[in-house]
Amino acid sequence: MEKQCYARLLADEYRVWGLSAQEATRKSADMLALCQSDAEAQAALKEAVETLSKGENTVLFDQNGVPSVMVRLKAVSGAELLEGCEDQTLHEVFRTDGEPLEEIWVGKYLSGRWEGAAASLPMAAPTRYPSQDEAAEDCRRKGLGWCLTPYFVRTVLSLKSLKEGTLPHGNNDKGHDYFRPQEQGTPCGEGLVLTGSGPCVWSHNGKPSGVWDMNGNLNEWDGGLRLVDGEIQYVPLRDMILDTRDAHGALPWRAMDMAGCPVAPGTAGSLHYDVTNESICLTDQPVRPGIGNCAFQQIALKNGLEEADILKLRGLLPPTRDEGVVLGWRWVCAEGERLPLSGGAYKAIDHAGAFFTGITKPREERYQLAGMRLTYVDPRRFEKGDTK
Repeated sequence: MEKQCYARLLADEYRVWGLSAQEATRKSADMLALCQSDAEAQAALKEAVETLSKGENTVLFDQNGVPSVMVRLKAVSGAELLEGCEDQTLHEVFRTDGEPLEEIWVGKYLSGRWEGAAASLPMAAPTRYPSQDEAAEDCRRKGLGWCLTPYFVRTVLSLKSLKEGTLPHGNNDKGHDYFRPQEQGTPCGEGLVLTGSGPCVWSHNGKPSGVWDMNGNLNEWDGGLRLVDGEIQYVPLRDMILDTRDAHGALPWRAMDMAGCPVAPGTAGSLHYDVTNESICLTDQPVRPGIGNCAFQQIALKNGLEEADILKLRGLLPPTRDEGVVLGWRWVCAEGERLPLSGGAYKAIDHAGAFFTGITKPREERYQLAGMRLTYVDPRRFEKGDTK
C-alpha cells in the first residue's frame, strides 16, 4: 500500500512538471517497480524528485514517515535580495552563533493531508486551518525541526521573486488570476484549486521547481511575527525550529527598535504600526487602537524614521515604492494580540500578492480562508547560543 501511495505522489509531482496524467502514472510506476521495501520506495521517490528538479526540490520524511515535497531556499545576503542594499552579510534567517545555515527547506505547496497528517503535496486540495494554533500544532506533530513558515522566511522568498522579476500570479479570483483571467488551476471546492495545478507563473520563481500559491488560494498563517497593541514582535528562527519556550509555555517574543535591534516588548522607542485615517504608518511611539489598510507600497513613516534596509528585509516596509508593481495589500489592527496571514485567498482579487499580509486576526478567532505552509531546518544546525 505504501509503495502505491508513493507512486501516486510521484505521478502528481510529474504532472506539476507538465507530464500528462497517463505519462506521469506510467513513469512513476516504472520508477518504483523494482523497490522491495518502503525504505527503497522512499529513497527512489526522493531521488526522482531531486533529479527532476536538479536539486532544487527534495522529499523530506518526518518522524512518522510522512513525505513532503520541499524547495531548497539557499542562503543569501541582503544585497542579493534588495535593490540598492550594500549589506553582504547573510540575511538573518540564515545566521547562527555557529556555522551559518546553507539552506532552509520550504514547503513547495500549501499543506494538504497524507493519511491524516500535514504534508506538502502536489495536486492536492489545500487544507483549511481556521486557527494558527491548530496549524502550529500540526507542524509540531511532525517532529523537531518542522515549523509553520516564519514570516521572515516568507519575506526572503518574496524579495527573491521581486529581484528576479518573477513575482507570482495565482488563484485570487475563485480559480483564476484576477489580472489575468486566462490563468487558472484545477478546481477542488469552493474557489480553491489543486496545489501546483496552475501555470508556472504561479510559483515564486516562475518554474515548476518553485514555491507555489504564495499569491491566493488560501491565506497562509505565518509564524514568528505578531502585533501586540500595534507593537511589532518577532521570534528568531532558532527558537521556532527548536520550539523554545519558557516555564509558562510562551515563545521568547521580542520587539525591535528603529534600527531593527531586539528589545524587550514594551520598551520605549520600539516599533509599532499605527493607523491614521485608515492608512498605515511605522512609528516608534505607542499607538491608539484601530484598523487600517493600504497598498504595501503606501506604508508611511512617522517621527523622522528612516527606511532602514533591515526593515525592508524583514518585510515590514516595502522594498519598492513603485505602485506599478503588484506586491499586495497590508492590513493591521493595533489592538491586542494580532496574528499574520499572508498571500491573500481565492477571493482577495486585486489585494492579493506575494507581499500581502493581514495582521488583524486575534488568536481565538476561527478564520475559514486560512491554510499553512511547512518549513524545515535540521535542528542540529543550532548547536549553541541564540541568533539575532
